[in-house]
Amino acid sequence: MLSTYSETAIAGRPHKKPPDPTVANEPQREDGGESEETMAETMKLAVPTMGEGGLDSERSGHFGHCDCFTLIDIVDGELGEVSIIQNPPHEEGGCLRPVGLLSDAGATAIVAAGMGMRPMMGFANAGIDVLFDNVTPGVGDVAKLAAAGTLPHMTANEACHH
Repeated sequence: MLSTYSETAIAGRPHKKPPDPTVANEPQREDGGESEETMAETMKLAVPTMGEGGLDSERSGHFGHCDCFTLIDIVDGELGEVSIIQNPPHEEGGCLRPVGLLSDAGATAIVAAGMGMRPMMGFANAGIDVLFDNVTPGVGDVAKLAAAGTLPHMTANEACHH
């Protein structure tokens, strides 16, 4: 079945194109509205976490020194499945090790209060958005902010210079 979304994206979101009336199997509603089969907005958010992880846990101030990463599936602005990935010691692959770890886990975004330029660029190269928040202490609370789309992207001004 053909999708009602084009292959291009604007600002990371699917770009809709109008249904093609010449294609018989493309879903259309009689009233001319959108098909029931629409693409959901999804994000797999990684949150650097202290302790055992989870939505009730405390965030780590610096992603490279966290105990683990709490991964939260966000679909249409709602928090979903939660999983935990342990963060290997900093010596095992250095500051780029978490980039590969989170990329392999399917993360599409990470929210951090601090990060060096090297991993920030590594996440960008891996297609993982780096969001910035340095005031919200709880994993679940910052995940809700990310789900609402209110967190800014981290810039070089917020990156640690070490």
